[in-house]
Amino acid sequence: MPGNSDSGALNSWLIWQMLGIYPVVTQPVYLLASPWFSDINMTVNYNHTLRITAKGLGPDNYFVQGIKINGEEWDRNWFVHTDLMTDGGTIEFVLGDEPKEWEKGDVPPSPGHYKLNNTGAKPMY
Repeated sequence: MPGNSDSGALNSWLIWQMLGIYPVVTQPVYLLASPWFSDINMTVNYNHTLRITAKGLGPDNYFVQGIKINGEEWDRNWFVHTDLMTDGGTIEFVLGDEPKEWEKGDVPPSPGHYKLNNTGAKPMY
């Protein structure tokens, strides 16, 4: 149907993609991808700012070469909610025209992997 955006869901997924962030549904995890903006701010948690920058962004420069989160070199292609969405912070992308293996850290947590103990299941993250 013309004008049907699935109650805004399609629009919001487009915005997330353009920011270079992909929220994993039902988890406090966000995957990182190439943003469409060279510099953008968004308000998080009512009164905090998340600033996203993309150095080198261009028509052919959309491959992530490296990322810093809050000034720290980041070796994972994901972050958890409390890293940035609670108090704000910065994501600094460096982009280039060739793919590069920059994410050598841990893989994102899986909701199917739990550490069992006497008090029940606890998420690994």
